[in-house]
Amino acid sequence: VTPQGQYQVLVGKDPGSRARSELTRRGRQMECRALRAAVDGGTDTVLVTLPTTCIGTPRWVQVGVGVVRVAEPADLGGHTLFADDGHRIGDIRESDVAKGPKVRRG
Repeated sequence: VTPQGQYQVLVGKDPGSRARSELTRRGRQMECRALRAAVDGGTDTVLVTLPTTCIGTPRWVQVGVGVVRVAEPADLGGHTLFADDGHRIGDIRESDVAKGPKVRRG
């Protein structure tokens, strides 16, 4: 979230492939050639680099982190999902990822 609005960075990775990422605003993909993402399954970490120039050089940003992992099905009965909200303890809300404090430039 910025003073100009809300953005989303979506990161995905399939086994044996590189991470892919995209920046969206209001459901539309935005161009950001400098957006970078890396996923390390061994340490359960995701690293995202998003230059502020891609989101209008805001005075501040407020970040939320939501993660979903789809486990391989043990049988044909379906998939198991694991989900976490980095700023919330207890129930998670798909439509409302909790956010940390505002981080100001400089």
